[in-house]
Amino acid sequence: MRGTYLGLAGNEVSRRTMITALLAAGATFSAAPTYARDRQDAELDALLNEFLQENIQASPENASRLGLDVGPMYPLKLSLDDRSLAAAAAQKHRIHKQLARIKAINTDKLSHPASIDHKAVSFTLSLQDSIGQNFAYGSAVTPEPYVVSHLTGAYTSVPELLDSKHDIRSAADAEAYLERVADFARVLDQEIERIQHDAQLGVTPPDFIQDQALVQLAAIRTSDPKGSILAKTIARKAAQAGLSGGHYAARAARLFSDAVVPALDRQIAALKAFRPKASSEAGVWRLPNGDAYYAAALEYSTTVKLSPGTIHEMGLAITEQLRPQLNKMLAAQGYNKGGLAERIESLYTDPRRAQPNTSAGKAKILSELHAKLDRIHQKLPRYFNNLPRTQVVIKAVPEFRQSGAPFAFYEDPSLDGSRPGVFYVNLRDTAETPMWMLTTTAFHEASPGHHLQQALLQEGPPLPNLRKVMFSSGYSEGWALYAEQLADELGMYDEDPIGRIGYMWATLLRASRLVADTGIHAQRWSRAKAIEWMVTYGGVPRSMAVNEVERYCVWPGQACSYMVGKSTWLESRDRAKSALGTLFDIREFHAATIAVGSVPLAVLNDVVDKYIAEARGGRRKAI
Repeated sequence: MRGTYLGLAGNEVSRRTMITALLAAGATFSAAPTYARDRQDAELDALLNEFLQENIQASPENASRLGLDVGPMYPLKLSLDDRSLAAAAAQKHRIHKQLARIKAINTDKLSHPASIDHKAVSFTLSLQDSIGQNFAYGSAVTPEPYVVSHLTGAYTSVPELLDSKHDIRSAADAEAYLERVADFARVLDQEIERIQHDAQLGVTPPDFIQDQALVQLAAIRTSDPKGSILAKTIARKAAQAGLSGGHYAARAARLFSDAVVPALDRQIAALKAFRPKASSEAGVWRLPNGDAYYAAALEYSTTVKLSPGTIHEMGLAITEQLRPQLNKMLAAQGYNKGGLAERIESLYTDPRRAQPNTSAGKAKILSELHAKLDRIHQKLPRYFNNLPRTQVVIKAVPEFRQSGAPFAFYEDPSLDGSRPGVFYVNLRDTAETPMWMLTTTAFHEASPGHHLQQALLQEGPPLPNLRKVMFSSGYSEGWALYAEQLADELGMYDEDPIGRIGYMWATLLRASRLVADTGIHAQRWSRAKAIEWMVTYGGVPRSMAVNEVERYCVWPGQACSYMVGKSTWLESRDRAKSALGTLFDIREFHAATIAVGSVPLAVLNDVVDKYIAEARGGRRKAI
């Protein structure tokens, strides 16, 4: 039961009671202030504020991720999300109701900034509502078909949350951490309910995904309680806060042993029960109404209506354009034996291009990445009027997350700016992360990519907080891929031909994703066929191709958002250039398109139209 020491002696008091006693006078923090930019916008701003409050109250974990678990919202820090079937139904109902409420707003009276907010939120809610109303499995309102996989599930997200997002500055925070450790058992059991429900509908992950998830679950379950990530995390954080790290670690270890391990055993048993009937087919086409599910997934991630066939052909065309260019660049650097796949493999396995797989080698990689970002930072004023005040930190992915974590990823800063953005690099094996790959990755994840875009948004002109935390993959991943090209335009590869190969290869990878993702889910490719295509035509090292393809299997459509988004960004810039001629200013273009936040790509077109009109009239201002 939440709020008590699970499995411990009955004389232990409720941690919730202790926390209440330990809390000082509650600090005030407005989680989502209302920004009434014009009087007629006030109704919409208030509504978006309500939506954010509703969504945060329903997700204590997101409250922590956003840094909102403070002041009046501190009680959210004491629990984890509700992952029950009832909670999924409630989420669907909440989204359906929110969509009806925002549609009732009279848009004729909105200012242009407010109309962008309305379009962006309405579009997103419509997609979520469509998924929620039409599909009874997977994530409630997003296109993630499997509750637990090698990339999804509480067993991966909860330790990550506690490690990177649960701040400990006081004894109350440490007690709240233990409250969440105890709550971990509940959410694991709730996922079992969802797993069994979906299995009755014929929805289980492919056998190779289940096998990987079972390996990862077993690794967490069999870890020494005292050496578990849950115990190690609180030991470190408590000590940093001047508390007794050993004391809290011992309590976390006991909770892990007495409550979490049995729950992990139950979830492992539930997955194993369905493993004998698992399919080896990789695509979601085999699921109930699977073709419609994939169409919804594509639109959700790309935020444009493009058929799987159109996206597949787009990927083939771009790969055919890039492959000869990349072959020529590789040959110029001495990698001229065999086809593209063989040449990339030669570069990938070249010991001269990798750091030793040691602590010193990993530290050297992080140091070089810092140097790359410092260098491009000096060049960014050519393309941007302002640079973020919020810092980005480069970290290695913690060991407990390495096996299932991607090559690299970014996590947003907190809304109040107290926690920086983080660029994570998976350094489980330095041979897998040579600098020729990581250079363009740093520009993608940090600056001028995700971090620059998100930090400028949070520091920029007032927007409702709901809009600041919205994520539209086509816009955001498209921007980050576009940012890789900006780095090239700024001369970051002029003296780095191997780095330029990495940039071109990364572009080819994103084009290859269009082909493989649609191949798996629409053309019924097998896992093996998709891997071979990525290796042969995408020049992707085999081990990475395996990870890529298995990612597409559990996140259908998401991999397509990168190149579809970049293409839209480039088309938008070209359109503005063509319309404005000498009036075009790339810094103003970037200011206008970043200030509106992560919007569906259809809405981005409206933003660019407004920028063009204002630039022509000599009245361009950030919106």
